[in-house]
Amino acid sequence: MPIEPSSIIWNRGVYALLSMAAMALAFVCFQWSSADITIYKIDNFLDKEYFKPVSDNNADEWREKRLRLENTLASRSDSAYYYANAERFYQLLDTLESKSPALIQKLGWQANEQKALDYARLALQIRPSSAFLWKEVVLSDVALKQYGKELNGAFERAVSLDAWNKQLLFNMIKLGLDNWDHIDMPAQFSVMLAMDHLIAIDEQYRLLHNGNSAIKSALILTALTAVKACPIDNQLKAKLPKFDVFCNTRNLK
Repeated sequence: MPIEPSSIIWNRGVYALLSMAAMALAFVCFQWSSADITIYKIDNFLDKEYFKPVSDNNADEWREKRLRLENTLASRSDSAYYYANAERFYQLLDTLESKSPALIQKLGWQANEQKALDYARLALQIRPSSAFLWKEVVLSDVALKQYGKELNGAFERAVSLDAWNKQLLFNMIKLGLDNWDHIDMPAQFSVMLAMDHLIAIDEQYRLLHNGNSAIKSALILTALTAVKACPIDNQLKAKLPKFDVFCNTRNLK
């Protein structure tokens, strides 16, 4: 029986290895594509649940979506977007604890806010530069009454990482002022810095649009809310020039 040349045997071996690698890659791509589709469907489901009238008739759909979410996370533990989707899932469930207690009772799921916070932390391990995720940490920490170093850092990062996002700034200001008596000075400074940025954005918008304001900071930062942050410590005035003027002009000092 003729012996095959070693080069032919080697080529066949290489071909077999390449074929196996191609099949493995195709399988991984299929898994990832399937996971993306699942997360997209869950995202749409959460959008629908957020805007629709409160109901307790779809507990089975919630259970099915959570099972799919958990399976997807098990297959893609490297995706910040997937963890962020899980955070949103449990954040909405926490909201429904007061809006639809009958649904929550049917589901029997507890500690939804804590789970939302845990998933936000996991997402931030992968994408620490996301201001949105840091804002979600603030949201969960204040809901859980966890006032401490994590909350201080989350306030600071949310504001500094997206300093000119007016919706984010407004959210941080509201969260800060609503919890002003409980948050530490570093978090309070971040709230005041968010006010300073929002006023600056408002001024720029007025210059470009003939004095018309899309933000209406004078209405947002009324005396009833902004008075909590005034007066400004002398050491902070240079860092908060816009907000310092705001306090002065409205006699909040």
